[in-house]
Amino acid sequence: FKISSTDGECVDAYTDLTFGISTNEVAQCSYDFSNKNFADMSFDFGGNDYSTNHTTMIVLPDPSHGQSQGGNWTGQLSLYAKCRDTKGNENPSSYVINLCVKEGPDKTPPLIKSTTPENDALISFNSSEQKVQFVTNELSTCRWDSEDKSYELMSNEMSCDDSIASPSSSIGYLCNATLPTTNSENTFYVRCEDQPWLNDSTQRNSNQQSLIFVLRKPDKPITIDYIEPSKDFESSTDFTTINLVVGTSGGGAAHKCSYSFSGYDKMIELFETGGSVHKQPLNVPAGENTIYIECKDETRDSARGETNFEIIEDSSPPQIIRIWKEGSQIKFVTDEEAECSFSTENCNFNWDETKATTMDIAHSIEIKKGDTLYIKCRDQFSNLPSSCSAVISSA
Repeated sequence: FKISSTDGECVDAYTDLTFGISTNEVAQCSYDFSNKNFADMSFDFGGNDYSTNHTTMIVLPDPSHGQSQGGNWTGQLSLYAKCRDTKGNENPSSYVINLCVKEGPDKTPPLIKSTTPENDALISFNSSEQKVQFVTNELSTCRWDSEDKSYELMSNEMSCDDSIASPSSSIGYLCNATLPTTNSENTFYVRCEDQPWLNDSTQRNSNQQSLIFVLRKPDKPITIDYIEPSKDFESSTDFTTINLVVGTSGGGAAHKCSYSFSGYDKMIELFETGGSVHKQPLNVPAGENTIYIECKDETRDSARGETNFEIIEDSSPPQIIRIWKEGSQIKFVTDEEAECSFSTENCNFNWDETKATTMDIAHSIEIKKGDTLYIKCRDQFSNLPSSCSAVISSA
């Protein structure tokens, strides 16, 4: 198989050359620049996943650049590919892909292909500087400035330590810089120049337009606004399911929150997180509880908080603490919110066959002269006394 340009000639140097192969069954595929066993091949297709379609991308230098560094590559190239299926069976011989790369002269400036972080990215609210990586399509030197200037007049050199045909990045050559970030919006101008091995700068190609590179800070840092539950409450069981809810604001757009019962060393991400409200159902024991919360945004800024609450196990029925008569009504007060029902016969009545008062602490029941009321009260957890809560007679 042969790879060529659209006119049937050699491919251009320093272009992203994307190509692939297909297999008749799912397999892993790798390649190298010499014929080797599958396990010894240096490069893989598509992350070396099991698939039937396998794609990779390479960037090939200008042959004249390699020759200027003492190499003898003429631009002719063969790639040797092999595949291995899920049972370990591999091709007995390599599949050969031939191509050639056009040789200079180089008349085009470098291309800045990517940056880390991305252009116009959010950075830490409290940062005073930011490390940045710039990837170029060919070996270059790069500079930056706070004003738009020609490459020769830019004040700040980057660290570009790659060598020809040995890029640090899978998509090109790496240059590093540490940029000052004291403002809410920080703008930089970046230019690069190719063929750094040449002493005569007039033979080199530099960018005639700057890459305008911007780093922004959030308006305010990420904060935790509230954590629920935050108050003590009652439950009738040893364990209670609570809804942990965390509210955040500030920072970047993507907030991720985690929780722990033991501190900030081992945090667990909440089920529902990513925006400004974060939720997680939890099964929590009765007694004192502390939940630790940590939230981070895409700048890696973080905020911490905790909530403390007690779950009071309530297994006792409500008590009537005051009774009085007003006209034809018996009025009484319970020591907790409850609903109360009654019979005029005895305490062993069927609750579902009677009409109860509403859930409250204050209650009233009509009573007729000569009647005796056998009253029972139950709380929100259905705790009910074994006998009457009160027996009241009307003379």
